[in-house]
Parts: sequence; structure tokens; C-alpha cells
Amino acid sequence: MSKAIDNIYALINNPFVLVDYIIEFYKNYRNHQNKDILLSYLILPLILYEPSRIKLKTSKSSSSLYSFLKTQEVIAGLPERVEEFKPLTNICLQIAFDSGLLTLTEDLSVDCIAISGSSNITCDNEEHEILHKCSANLVKIFKSWDVPAIYRLLGVKTL
Repeated sequence: MSKAIDNIYALINNPFVLVDYIIEFYKNYRNHQNKDILLSYLILPLILYEPSRIKLKTSKSSSSLYSFLKTQEVIAGLPERVEEFKPLTNICLQIAFDSGLLTLTEDLSVDCIAISGSSNITCDNEEHEILHKCSANLVKIFKSWDVPAIYRLLGVKTL
């Protein structure tokens, strides 16, 4: 039974699919701060967690980190989820860097090389579209904050 669960987990958390959401985030992220690669470790734990996904799906351009944090449920257990998704995020980043869709600068900021509107996978799945939208909306939440402040406000103390 454990082997079946491991296989289902591997199918659901396929890094070749999930890398698309990280790329979508960096396509829309224009701040280019030092060490903004650290934001990639927040993407999957936030968009794949149902309460935060619901909140991100309805985010507007006027949304802020404070409005996102009004509902504490969206960040419940976030430090543990960040730790759980860290190996998967590392694999996704490696795929993106190896395929040339993202590049890393000397100050550890990420540049997106991906062509706007292109997707690594072709899927007519509604959930895939929702997760794309959530990745893009996460940029709106983070837009006016620096990386340490985002981690501090989300309650993530270690990476």
C-alpha cells in the first residue's frame, strides 16, 4: 500500500508540471531583488494549499500581503509546508535552469527567459489554469515587499 501512495504522490507532485507555476510567477515578477530566488520556495506551498489557493484565486491588483494575511488559515502550517516542498522546489528550479527558461544572476535574483504566453505543458485542465492564475496573483501579493519582510510576515523563519 505504501508503494501505491508513493506513486500517487509522485504523479500529483510531478516537477515537470509544477515547474510551470514557478515560471509563471517569475514571468510576472518585475521587482528583481537580491536573492529573490528565495521566493520560489513559497510558491508551491501557497498555491497547492487549498485555503491559500482560494484566497489567491480571488486576488485583485489592489490586493496586498496584509489583505492576504487577514485570514490566518491561509498561512497555517506554512513553515512545515515550505520544508516539505523544498526538495520538490529544488528539482523544479533545476529543470527551469537546465531548460533555459529561468536564469540566475550573481545576486541570486531570477530572470525569466520563457516566452510570454507559452507553457511547458499542454493541458486543458481547469485546475491547471487556476494554479497558473494563483501563481500570477501571488506576484500581486508580494509586489511591494522585500524578501526578508515577506518571510517574516508569513512566519517562515528558516529555509
